[in-house]
Amino acid sequence: MKLYHEIGLMGTEEMGYACTNIFDEFLGDQESYSSGAYDDWLYQTQGIPAYTIEFWDLMIRAGVKNFWPTKEKHSKTDIEMQDDFYLAIQWIDENIGKDAIKPWTKLDHPQLGEVEIGGFDFKFTVQNPPCHFLEQEVEKGTRFMMRYAAALPHLTVTQAAAEKQAEGVYKVTAVATNTGYLPTYGSREAINLKIDEPLTASIEGVDVIQAAQPAKIGHLEGFSGVNQAYRYRAIMTSPHQPCAKKLEWIVSGKPGDEITITVKNKKAGSAAAKIQL
Repeated sequence: MKLYHEIGLMGTEEMGYACTNIFDEFLGDQESYSSGAYDDWLYQTQGIPAYTIEFWDLMIRAGVKNFWPTKEKHSKTDIEMQDDFYLAIQWIDENIGKDAIKPWTKLDHPQLGEVEIGGFDFKFTVQNPPCHFLEQEVEKGTRFMMRYAAALPHLTVTQAAAEKQAEGVYKVTAVATNTGYLPTYGSREAINLKIDEPLTASIEGVDVIQAAQPAKIGHLEGFSGVNQAYRYRAIMTSPHQPCAKKLEWIVSGKPGDEITITVKNKKAGSAAAKIQL
């Protein structure tokens, strides 16, 4: 949940409203509640932190203080709700004008006969942003998605080298590192569900005689999992899972052979390095 909170803060900064925990906040009312969404499924079955982005809130735009979830202590009187509605009407008048009101038009209704339709344009004032505000909303959502993408695990393979051990025999080494914010398993829930899919390391272009570690090399922590503090004129870190692991193979080949070292899994993607014997 720490990761949810920290990434949620990014969303709050970009979108302008608080990040809400669906499971806790939407179940306050046991008779009428949100019964599930795609982001629930992603987290609870795949261990992937996921969010629903709300693109528009007329009342917040109008200056009404936002309370979510709505609870009894935040309930408003009729006068307070009237004041909120006045702010919304004032904002609409200043920012949308007459386009917010559809002219009353006669319509022949098949059951009701002649009626008039028109009035307040709910669809593009309350439910959705007015068209000329849509770009602003999309831009905010894009900024959050780009920041979230930048927080994902980022694999690199560095320090790749080959050292001759005997004729036709080489020791190949490399270091797999996660330089991203999130760990390579995504969230702790993935480990709890046993669907975390450890990283795999492979080498191509030569015949492997011996590998110092199994093909599945576990996970690499992101810097979100490294607790640190400034003490005694130095930055100190507490014990944490490794952010880097050394890889090693004994291979057979000949000078000039090109080797490709690859580290990957589904959540972290893949990274590769090429060297020659």
